[in-house]
Amino acid sequence: MRFRMLPGLILLLGAAVALQLPVPAPPPPPAPHDAPATGGQSAVDEQLRRRIDEWIARNGLNTYGDPPGTMYMGGTPLFDEGTGAVKDRYLYILEKHPELKDDGSRRR
Repeated sequence: MRFRMLPGLILLLGAAVALQLPVPAPPPPPAPHDAPATGGQSAVDEQLRRRIDEWIARNGLNTYGDPPGTMYMGGTPLFDEGTGAVKDRYLYILEKHPELKDDGSRRR
């Protein structure tokens, strides 16, 4: 009679052990990149990068030109989990805020 309960006890013990094991943390998201992975050079010139950085600071935005506290799938909007491609941070910002390309020197 005692041995009939043994499989149930083994199963219960296994479940209790599984609940006590630590769950591995997910891998960290890729670090944000200021430049694409190919070559390390941004396609955006230095003057425009400086203007974008000043705009971000002046408006109290996060590194990506979004409101502080914005959450991103995968930890960064620059990494496409589907393709594994990393987008240039400045190009990402310019896609969302094309008005930043205009330095105000053009006449309308």
